[in-house]
Amino acid sequence: MSLGFIASAQEERDDRWVFVGTGIGMNVGFDGQQFYDRENSHVGAGLANDSYFGYMFSDWGGFRVGFQGLSISNKFTDFGSKRYEYLHADMLIRAGKSVLPYVHIGLGRIDNFAFGGGAGVMFPIYITKRIAIVPDIKATAFNNRIFAGAKNLPSATVSATLGISVNLWKNPGKKVKELQAEVNSQKEVLQEQQKSLRAKDEALKAKDEALRAQEEATRQALQNIQRPDIVRDTVLVTRIQHDTIVVNNVTMVPNEIITTMHADALFDTASDVIKTDYYSQLEAVVTWMKEHPDVGIIVEGHTDNVGSKDFNMNLSLRRAQSVKTFLVRRGIRPSLITIEGYGFSRPVADNKTEEGRQQNRRVEVRVR
Repeated sequence: MSLGFIASAQEERDDRWVFVGTGIGMNVGFDGQQFYDRENSHVGAGLANDSYFGYMFSDWGGFRVGFQGLSISNKFTDFGSKRYEYLHADMLIRAGKSVLPYVHIGLGRIDNFAFGGGAGVMFPIYITKRIAIVPDIKATAFNNRIFAGAKNLPSATVSATLGISVNLWKNPGKKVKELQAEVNSQKEVLQEQQKSLRAKDEALKAKDEALRAQEEATRQALQNIQRPDIVRDTVLVTRIQHDTIVVNNVTMVPNEIITTMHADALFDTASDVIKTDYYSQLEAVVTWMKEHPDVGIIVEGHTDNVGSKDFNMNLSLRRAQSVKTFLVRRGIRPSLITIEGYGFSRPVADNKTEEGRQQNRRVEVRVR
């Protein structure tokens, strides 16, 4: 009996085990004359040993192959000391936490060779995570005589051994499938959260477009009113060679960083809720955007490499969305704000040190 059988009662029954074992005990052998001619019968007792190798291939059972050697002494009979050998293959069945019955077939020999078969039961006793003490009782019947001089009648042996079995290898089986299913479920949840964030972003864009349309309608209405005393301020926005922007005679470079905010200051660990104590950092961005009302920005979320890729991608995107939501509530048009979540794909420092990881946990605001 192997650790595999024992641990299956303690952990998941679907685990797979490869095991080896050996045992020693007592054996009794006799032939068919024992039932009707006791004077000419052959019976004896001696030492028994059994060594085997096996594999539990499902949650209900497994198999093992082994070699059993028995010595039949002449203590109870006068036919002399004998050596009994039995090569067997067993089908194991899980019947409970500490009971493992089995059936077996094989080839045995005392004086003659004969095919045999029978049943047995093992009672594993768990002592460590890899080792078990195993009492084993086995009964074997043969289709022919195996004692020289006996009539052509069936023979049999009964053995009882106490041995030790060691687990060599474990395949977690069902546990792997359950963990994989859990990972897939978490991925689906993250994907749904990302879809929800994108949907909210689209809704904000649609609302912004509606506001812009309303503003345009109001502007058109004002143009139809001939009021020479009304002077409208205009903001000149032009692109120069696709790599700079001029706003009110101030040159800006697209993708230029406006500000970098450390995520440890803005958010708690694994959170996307902005701390109220650090609203002042974001108010500075609001002030800058109101001073440049026609310049778009990109809010980028970044993390360190602690945790899975999917988790950090989702966290960085949610933090960027939180910053955008703050700016929109302060009166900034949603269409001027694009959000991106990069997880730990764009570090600015070495993630192998705590200082480097702290620098990588950040939110950047860039000119769009």
